[in-house]
Amino acid sequence: MMTEHEAIVNNKPELLCCPFCGGTDLTPGYWSLDDGEVDSVECDNCYAGAPVEAWNKRDNADAKRIDWLADPEQFTGSIQLPKECVEKNLHSLRAAIDAAMEL
Repeated sequence: MMTEHEAIVNNKPELLCCPFCGGTDLTPGYWSLDDGEVDSVECDNCYAGAPVEAWNKRDNADAKRIDWLADPEQFTGSIQLPKECVEKNLHSLRAAIDAAMEL
């Protein structure tokens, strides 16, 4: 018989890639908190973790930026935005990323 935790984990919605590194190897689990247990997910690549409920909650525009920056096919390990994108958008890193995405 499945525990309540296993039932929740097995019936969880599709998880997005890791919001920090773009990793797709994710491990479900649970965190013990003062007021009980909460289902969680951890990235096997960068070890970032969050409650399952929060993992997919991202600003849609930010999710697109993160997916672009953390493309799983990119193996360089660092990102450099084009100088002109940064110089024209010193007020906002988001705007600089958006400009680079349009190139």
